[in-house]
Amino acid sequence: MSEFVYYTSGDKSGELASVDAQTAAKVEQEGAGFTLDLPQYKELEQRTKAALNRFHEAEKRIKNSADPRESSPDVRGYLLTEARRELDAEVQQIQTEWGGIREQIAEDAKRAAATYVLDVKPGDRQTAEQFANRYNLRLMGATNADKQREVLKAMEKDVQRLSDEQRVALASYLPAVANTVKSDTDFSGVIRACELRKDQTLASGQAAEQLHRLDPAASYMQFRVARDRAR
Repeated sequence: MSEFVYYTSGDKSGELASVDAQTAAKVEQEGAGFTLDLPQYKELEQRTKAALNRFHEAEKRIKNSADPRESSPDVRGYLLTEARRELDAEVQQIQTEWGGIREQIAEDAKRAAATYVLDVKPGDRQTAEQFANRYNLRLMGATNADKQREVLKAMEKDVQRLSDEQRVALASYLPAVANTVKSDTDFSGVIRACELRKDQTLASGQAAEQLHRLDPAASYMQFRVARDRAR
């Protein structure tokens, strides 16, 4: 069964990804992210697979039935249609349940993140100020937009190496840095990197914004695509 990992550092920072258990353990061990605890999602995922299995069993039984009452094409067609309707209805219920659960998980995570307070020490502010000044000077020395983009790429990667406290402190210096950036140069990558959090409480609030991408009925959707192609 797959695990869902939210990356808080590295090239995949800010990404919610489905990985195997071994990869999830490695990500956590390296401090590059954390695994989301989604037992309700996994339960719904298993319910979808069970519903699919029941449909396949019913389909096989109907097609191979020796019962004379089920021998005509019309009767078999009706029974197969009913089996499919039952499957569709059950999956729709699962997706509806997930929608409500997902919204509650997201709300709880965002509320916890919104009220969470980081202890930003003077040393963090000093690090952030010097960091901003250093990159501001590099941007001033960049003679064109292409060179500024190179500096900003380096800045984005270095921001990811800062602690959450240092990133919070850095936010107040970003407007001054942004003023140095040329109008045709994108500064959003640095802003996103500064917004990302490594602390699990804070990062869970960000991860919650991507929960809409998860579908416990994914196996059913794959089944539908395969059936449509086979027609």
